[in-house]
Amino acid sequence: LESPDPTVRAQALRFLGFNGDERFADAARRATQDQDPQVRRYAVRALRWMEGFTPGADLRILLEDESAEVRHEAESLFRAKGD
Repeated sequence: LESPDPTVRAQALRFLGFNGDERFADAARRATQDQDPQVRRYAVRALRWMEGFTPGADLRILLEDESAEVRHEAESLFRAKGD
């Protein structure tokens, strides 16, 4: 997640999401603030796939993200996990 390449960061988050391990939730949560919209998108998706993760109000800002894909993932996150 520290790579300068956004494609590498996005793929790392995709892997974390597939893993579903909520121990990586803090890293995924930080990645929701990445400059690259694809990284943000996969960060939100990873959070949705993590068992036991519950989104907080701080992630609601993603519902207003400039990227439609990020907004869609955020909507899916809140529908799946509630808040």
